[in-house]
Amino acid sequence: MDVRWLDDFQAVIDCGSFTHAAQRRGVSQSGLSRRIQALEQWVGAPLFDRLAQPLLLTAAGRRFAPLAIGLHSMLDAAQGQDPWRIRRNPHAVTIAVADGLEAGLLPPLLGRFRRSCPDTALRVVSHDERHARASLLSGRSLLWVVAQDPQATVDLAPELFHAKLVARDRLMPVVGARGGQPLFELPGTPQRPVPVVDYADAHPLASFLNRRLARERTLPHLRVAGVAQSMSGLHALVAQGLGLGMVYESMVSHELRAGELLCAQPRWTAPVEVLMVRPRHVLRGSPAAVLAHAIWEQTAELPEEPRHPPATSAARTALLVSDVVS
Repeated sequence: MDVRWLDDFQAVIDCGSFTHAAQRRGVSQSGLSRRIQALEQWVGAPLFDRLAQPLLLTAAGRRFAPLAIGLHSMLDAAQGQDPWRIRRNPHAVTIAVADGLEAGLLPPLLGRFRRSCPDTALRVVSHDERHARASLLSGRSLLWVVAQDPQATVDLAPELFHAKLVARDRLMPVVGARGGQPLFELPGTPQRPVPVVDYADAHPLASFLNRRLARERTLPHLRVAGVAQSMSGLHALVAQGLGLGMVYESMVSHELRAGELLCAQPRWTAPVEVLMVRPRHVLRGSPAAVLAHAIWEQTAELPEEPRHPPATSAARTALLVSDVVS
């Protein structure tokens, strides 16, 4: 077993295609396909229905998916890569949080609970989806707060996790402003393209702006001015006037009201749903588990809104920001 096979497997699930998964993993499509085939030989069954459009898991793949999460966690620990090897407070609740939510949305979300239990110790750790799921299954964290595109939902095995909708937010393209005017205006020109701060390839939002651009009839003139590993890093670069970037509205709400940042293109905004997730099987009786249960119970669940099929473009299905530089 090669631990990279599990990362490849999850990337194909997340992306829905071998092509996009290979781009995310930074390998050729043929190389990724060979590693998936090696994993399938190790499992003893095909994991993906390659004839389905979009790509679907087979029955064996659906059974293997939750096992892969736990297997990856155990391999990480066996290799000494466990980032949680610090001494943990048994009375503290560790909450895994998706990148970008810890700064703007999480504090008010937990505000009501904090008022009723002011002495509770909370530990907030930012993690990607794979590490967050593994930490829930291993008991290293008891709750996970994650944002998802309603048209591209977070993959949660119902036999392993409970999830409920607790907030709504928006992804928004923002730019710095001076005197109430944006520092950069779309669509830009061939001589003066709009600079963009994008996410690094491994980030969950790395392809988000590309999907927005795929819906545009007329492409703007853009150039990549910087790349960030996290939303807080991207936010800092945008606030310094480096270019346009996609952030959660909750993170920049104060700056939007103050006119320090402006929405660059309302059409590119996208609603996101914020879920609170917990494992179905929790070690009962520990102080942290009791507190985590209280947070879960005191966090209100919002009603779901009707889902709409995602918009598609027959003429342009994949587009990189760098491809639209004139």
